[in-house]
Amino acid sequence: MTDERRWALAARALGVADTQQDSPPPVLIGVGIDTPARAAAAARHADGVIVGSALMRRVLDGADAGDIARAVGDLRAAIDTAR
Repeated sequence: MTDERRWALAARALGVADTQQDSPPPVLIGVGIDTPARAAAAARHADGVIVGSALMRRVLDGADAGDIARAVGDLRAAIDTAR
């Protein structure tokens, strides 16, 4: 799936969610979020970002707790900057 397709699906979901309830559920993007740049782009197109498999991949490749903490910090900084 291309990033453009992800963002279009998120926009569609946001539109549907906004019409369904007084307090719509958040729309989160979690497929293909593997870099800080992609996380930042996702944050600009949805209410939230989920990063799971990209971090798990690092663990399985032998990353230690410090490596994971830095990766999470980089992702968080990118998302915060995008907002």
